[in-house]
Amino acid sequence: MDLPETIAPIPGDPSAIRWRASQYARTADAILEAVSGLRTAIAETRDHRSDALDVLAENAGTVADKLATLENRYRVASESLTDFAGDLESAQQQAAPLVAENRDASAQLTYATARIRQYEQQRLTTTDPTEMVELNQELIRLHARANTQRGTVDSAQARFASIVATLRQSGRDAASRLRTAIDGDGLNDSLLDNITGWVQEHAEILKAIRQVLQVITTALSVLSFVFPVLAPFALAAGLLTAGLGLLLAAAGEISWVDFGLDVLAVATLGVGAIASKGVGQVVN
Repeated sequence: MDLPETIAPIPGDPSAIRWRASQYARTADAILEAVSGLRTAIAETRDHRSDALDVLAENAGTVADKLATLENRYRVASESLTDFAGDLESAQQQAAPLVAENRDASAQLTYATARIRQYEQQRLTTTDPTEMVELNQELIRLHARANTQRGTVDSAQARFASIVATLRQSGRDAASRLRTAIDGDGLNDSLLDNITGWVQEHAEILKAIRQVLQVITTALSVLSFVFPVLAPFALAAGLLTAGLGLLLAAAGEISWVDFGLDVLAVATLGVGAIASKGVGQVVN
């Protein structure tokens, strides 16, 4: 939400935010009901003696624990949005009279400034002492009026800036509460978590590709001694191998030592690609 720096109506729809908050609250209630149902089902399995039911109860217990954690995330989201909607509505109500006040004062200031310029021009051309006195008196009155209106505009702007600053802080507080709830619940839904999960799901295929790339890297490294033109291709294959090794190591599918050997093959193109094979066997 872009908030205005100068006096203007504050944008935003508190009703829409409250509606979204109520959706999150209903989701949290539904999750809580699901958790209760799962725990009831787990308790009922204790009356039966079955390995299958024991496994089901264990899995259901894990799901119930994760759901209970997820419920807190939606609950915090609902409460944070509700609080922010209230602050937004309050800020809009406080800003509305300032908009009108600033509009009127700015119009009066514009009028007074224009009249001041007009009288100052007349004063430069008049030769009548009486008219000169009248012009000076009128200018004094107009300057006082302009200063009053300018003070009103400045005061309104200062109050408006305070309202906007308070609203921004409310938004930051709501966002902070959401981030704390998300980061602290142990659920994996970040981009890195998604990538790691994908790597784990396709680990066997990726390991096979890595092995093929290792062979290609070694072959190209050896051939590059005879045909230097192949060196860039050997380096590219080594980099692909190391990149794939990094993904697999981060996902826990290979050891970091194996990844280090992939890097060694790149860093010492040629000798390293061959030597790493022997080193890998020793380490294993």
